[in-house]
Amino acid sequence: MTVEPVNSLNRASEPARIKESFLKLLTVQLKNQDPINPMDNQELTAQLARLSQTESLENIKNYQSSILNLQTASLVGKNVKALREDGSLLSGTVSKADYFSESPAFYVEGEKVYLSQLREISQ
Repeated sequence: MTVEPVNSLNRASEPARIKESFLKLLTVQLKNQDPINPMDNQELTAQLARLSQTESLENIKNYQSSILNLQTASLVGKNVKALREDGSLLSGTVSKADYFSESPAFYVEGEKVYLSQLREISQ
């Protein structure tokens, strides 16, 4: 059986591939266990519980990301005030949203602004 390194996984399908790899590894482990000393039921249950927790956390992360994207998109056309990195205040109308950066962001007067920099929103 070939197990791919984690860093080579496609990010979009990473949770599904991790689950698939885990289940393959578990199957191989069960097939090759010592019949005289089989895997403890508690250990198996704990492994399955960790997989379930990991899936739940991934679902929460995806849901949170969707909410942030919707929140960012709802700012397009609104007047905002945001704090720049140098501490000065940027005021203007949000022209577009960016979902492909490390964190959802939007553009005000051509400057990229993150939600954490937002200070005021108005019509």
